Amino acid sequence: LTLGTAIINVTEPVVQVKLNVTQRVLQSSRVLVLTTCRPGAAEDTACTAARATFVDSYLTGLGIEHTVTTDEAGFRKALRSGRYNVYWLSGGAEKLKGSLAEEVREAVFRGDSLIMDGVHDERNKDLDEVVGVLHRGKLPTADQLITVAGPVFTPGVLNTIGKPEKVQLAGGTQQAGYGTITGYPALVSNDYGLGKGWIATFDLV
Repeated sequence: LTLGTAIINVTEPVVQVKLNVTQRVLQSSRVLVLTTCRPGAAEDTACTAARATFVDSYLTGLGIEHTVTTDEAGFRKALRSGRYNVYWLSGGAEKLKGSLAEEVREAVFRGDSLIMDGVHDERNKDLDEVVGVLHRGKLPTADQLITVAGPVFTPGVLNTIGKPEKVQLAGGTQQAGYGTITGYPALVSNDYGLGKGWIATFDLV
């Protein structure tokens, strides 16, 4: 039984949308830090906590976006988020193991940056080529003065604390040397793929 009929016309409204979009590449650094204190198996948790607090405060004061981690698990999770473009490995006991060092190396090759300082660890040997050095042990004298020659940094003389690492250049460029020991750099920069590698052979923090 048909009670009635009607013709219905459905018309899609014309909406003019203006997209004012500008594409740009952000130049800001987003730093992911892994910092610990003591070399060896036993970590000094109080020292690490104080060190992490200092690094966090320092980078905050510079206005640099960052995350500070104190263990490999936290560093791995943040690294794989894809948020960061600068990785800073600093200090003593906690180092990258397994494939994690390789992940950092490949990230730098694609255009990110790596900063290393403190105690060298054989587990991180995959990162030596990123910073352009070969490790040869430790220098014999602690608390060395370093001479910064430029041109990357302002020339001058700075104090360091502890026994520095003994490295030889393997593709990297010396940016600073030790005042009383020649032939072993204190600061080294390196171009690696599309990225940059840096190493301070002393405790930078």
